[in-house]
Amino acid sequence: MKTAELDIYKNFNDFFDGSNDLVFVIDKENIIVELNKFAAEFFSESKLNLISKNLISLFDIKSDEHSGIVYFSPLKYVNSSPFKGKIYHLDAGNKLVVIHEAIDRKVLFQRLLNHSPLGIIIFNSDGRIHYYNDQFLELWGIKKEALDDYIVFNDRLLESSGKLKLIKEAFTANKPVYSSGYYDHLMEKGRGYQIWLETLILPLFDSVGNIDKVALIHYDISDIKLAREEVRVANDRADEANRLKNTFLANLSHEIRTPLNSIIGFSELITEFAKGNLSEAESELLNTFKRGIGKLFKTLSQIMEISQIDSGSYPVKLKPINIVESISKILKSKQKEIEKKKFEIITSFEQGCENVLADETALDNVLTNLIENAIKFTSKGSISIATKANTPKTILFCSVKDTGIGISPEYLDHIFEPFSQEQIGYSRPYEGNGLGLALSKRFLELMNGSITVESTKGVGTNFTFSISIH
Repeated sequence: MKTAELDIYKNFNDFFDGSNDLVFVIDKENIIVELNKFAAEFFSESKLNLISKNLISLFDIKSDEHSGIVYFSPLKYVNSSPFKGKIYHLDAGNKLVVIHEAIDRKVLFQRLLNHSPLGIIIFNSDGRIHYYNDQFLELWGIKKEALDDYIVFNDRLLESSGKLKLIKEAFTANKPVYSSGYYDHLMEKGRGYQIWLETLILPLFDSVGNIDKVALIHYDISDIKLAREEVRVANDRADEANRLKNTFLANLSHEIRTPLNSIIGFSELITEFAKGNLSEAESELLNTFKRGIGKLFKTLSQIMEISQIDSGSYPVKLKPINIVESISKILKSKQKEIEKKKFEIITSFEQGCENVLADETALDNVLTNLIENAIKFTSKGSISIATKANTPKTILFCSVKDTGIGISPEYLDHIFEPFSQEQIGYSRPYEGNGLGLALSKRFLELMNGSITVESTKGVGTNFTFSISIH
C-alpha cells in the first residue's frame, strides 16, 4: 500500500472535511466506507447513516471514456443536471470518489430558501428539527437558540389543535396536506399571540422512496385576513346604508304619492268641469300642469319600485301574459307621438310563442320604458320590435331597435345604473330621471330574465331582453 493511500485513510477528515466537493471512499462493491462532512450535509444525513450504503443508491453514475470525466446525477433531485467528478483507484479495489460543483447548487438552494417569503421548517422522523430558514425565525419571532431542544411530537398546543395528527400522518401518507390556523408552542413563546397562517405539510422522500422527513411551509395571510375583514365590514355598512336609503325613499315616495294622487284627481275634475270654458292659453297651462304632475308621479313610482326591488320586498306574481298584446297596447297609447314624429313602426312576432311567464306590472314597465326611449331618441327612420324564440321554445327574445341618436361606448357600461344619464345638467336635450333602464334590468332579473344593449353613436340602438315562454 502506498504511503499517500495510507495517509488518505488515516487523515481522511483532515484532508477532506474542509472541501467544497463531495468526497467518498467506496469498496469494490460500491459500498461507502468513508465520506466527508459536506457529503453528509448535502444528503441531510449523518455520516453513520450513509456509511454502508451503496453509492449507486444515491447517484446515477455515467462515465465519458474519452475525457475520463464521470457524471453523477443525485437521485434525490428529480431532473437535476449531473455533477462532474472523478474516480481514483486505491488499494484492494477501493476507490476515492470526488464530485465537484455540488457546493454551488447547495449554496444557491440555501439562498433561495432563506430569501423565500415562506417560513419553512423540516422535521426528522424522530420529531427533531432538521432544517429551518431565516423567514421561519422572523415569522415566529424567535432566536435560533429556542429551537435547540424542540421536538414537534411533544408540542401540546399542536396536539390540542389537531395539527400534530396531520404532521404524524404526513410521515405515512404520500401526499401534501393544506391546513389553516397553525399555532404551536414556539410561536406562543416568540410572539405570544396567533397570526393567520396557511400551512402546507409536505412529506419528503429519501433516495429509495421512503418518507424520512416532513416539511412545514407556512405563509402569513394575516394582512389578507385583515383586508377581507375590512371589506366585509365595509360591505355590511354599505348594505345597511343602502337598506336605510331604500326604506327612506320608499316611505318618502309613499308619503308624497298619496297627496299627489289627490292632486291628479282634482286636475282631472278641473279639466272636466272647465271643458269649453277655458281659452287656448289657459288650456295649455292646465295641460302643462297635468304633464308635470304625471312626470312627478311616474318618478316617485319608479323610486318606490326600485327601492322595493333592492330591499327584496317587491311582490312578484308570475303568470302567463300575451306579450304581443302588451306591446300592441303600449304602441296604441303612444300613437300620437309616433304620428307626430312620422317614423315607421315595424313589428315581427314569432307565432306560437306569444305567452310568456311574467309579472304583469313588471313586464309592462319594461316594454313601456324601452318603447318610450326608442320614441324619445328617434327623430326619423324607424323603430323595429321583434320576438324570436330559442330552438327548444323555452326562452323568448324580444328586441326593440331604433334608428335614433345611439349611445356612446363610454356610457354603455353605465347605462343600467340608477339615475345615470349620458348627458347631465339643465341644458341636456332630452328629459328623464335615469331610472327607466335600471328598473327594467331589475324587473327582468326578478322574472329570471336578462337584458343586453348594442349601440352605435349616430346610427341607433338595439335592446334585447329574454324571458321564459309559458
